[in-house]
Amino acid sequence: TDGAAGQVFTLTVTATNGFVAPLVLPGEAGDAAQLRTRTRAGTLAELNQVLAGLTFQPDAGSSGPATLTVTATDGGVLVGAENAQTATATVSLTVADPPPTTV
Repeated sequence: TDGAAGQVFTLTVTATNGFVAPLVLPGEAGDAAQLRTRTRAGTLAELNQVLAGLTFQPDAGSSGPATLTVTATDGGVLVGAENAQTATATVSLTVADPPPTTV
């Protein structure tokens, strides 16, 4: 949905085999915690900016499959909470170990 002007949506990003960086707008400070799930509320324009800067950090020493799952909900603001609309997308990633560095 495009949402009404100023309507607040909720975005949740969950990682497997890695961590999601803070969901921040340009210029905002984020925390340094390594979290597998991050949630952020904001307008569609704000959440699009947050997604544009989304960063995934694989687990240390890991390689193989990983996923990012992004879920957005409108909270039912326009139609009531019991009729909230939710959309989910999953991105499959392959984490590859970098080659050894010789010094």
